[in-house]
Amino acid sequence: MFSSEQDHYSLKKMASSIGLGTKSCIKVECDEMGRMKPLLLRNKIKEAISNGQRPFFVNATSGTTVLGAFDPLPEIAQICKEFNIWFHIDAALGGCVLASSQYKHLMNGCSLADSISWNPHKAMGIPLQCSVFLVNHKTILYDYFSTKADYLFQQDKLYGEYDVGDKSLQCGRKTDAFKLWLTWKAKGTQGFEHTINKLFQNAESLRNQIKSTQNFYLVLDNPETFNVCFWYVPPQYLPMGFQAPQKVLNLSKTLENGRKVHQLTAQIKGLMQKRGNLMVAYQPLGDKPNFFKVCMNSPTATSEDIKFILQEIEQISHILLNHSSL
Repeated sequence: MFSSEQDHYSLKKMASSIGLGTKSCIKVECDEMGRMKPLLLRNKIKEAISNGQRPFFVNATSGTTVLGAFDPLPEIAQICKEFNIWFHIDAALGGCVLASSQYKHLMNGCSLADSISWNPHKAMGIPLQCSVFLVNHKTILYDYFSTKADYLFQQDKLYGEYDVGDKSLQCGRKTDAFKLWLTWKAKGTQGFEHTINKLFQNAESLRNQIKSTQNFYLVLDNPETFNVCFWYVPPQYLPMGFQAPQKVLNLSKTLENGRKVHQLTAQIKGLMQKRGNLMVAYQPLGDKPNFFKVCMNSPTATSEDIKFILQEIEQISHILLNHSSL
């Protein structure tokens, strides 16, 4: 099975739980935006075939966890068709863009997939847990999962076609789908579109704030979704030859200044938790040192809320730098 090097960790969990083993997960390199490279995918599939392996599954990601990247779906779909491989899209985060006429192009090619997973509890304002799994083959779930247990799944009962218990591994379940239906009825399709558009607007606002605020630097200038990744870098940690107007950095953990930023970011988050005013995620990526990631998943965030994110991080960093040997 093949997937982006920036995919979700659940792919490895799945491979382990069904007995394939994590070594069956072949990672495909990404470009600087975090998108899987189709040419490298094709090469890895050919290499696996030449080694006597049988490729059967490709996972594309629409909205990666860290950078929010969207893999190029039409190109990946064509490769899967060429090699007769199941094409799945992990749209847990990015599937929400389909609600927006302005941003749905990011999912162009999704209709070519064999299956898609999507989490409305991400970015749609729906409480955990609410997940959707769609397949492009009408009877395939019933064909593979049905046990035809007639004491539960009577074929002649009223509305029997809506009983999903015989179409999946799970039988008893919570009514999670009701959350999506009820929210949709309350907000409407236009309400969902407004929500998604506002998330992108808020993300752009935060990026602009970063560009105009001293000591803050973007990891990516124009990410594809509403994830905003950035560093707080004191002047003494900036790389040699740095030009002052520059607002996008390329730091590395292999260099001293990168290691200092890596350590400082984790310490800022630690004190942030203790203060209890703000919660912002951080993570490394490849050889990049720790950076902050704000996933704008609330359309109610105001410009003052967005300013507070940077103000709190800067205030915490001053406390740390004034009381440590960093």
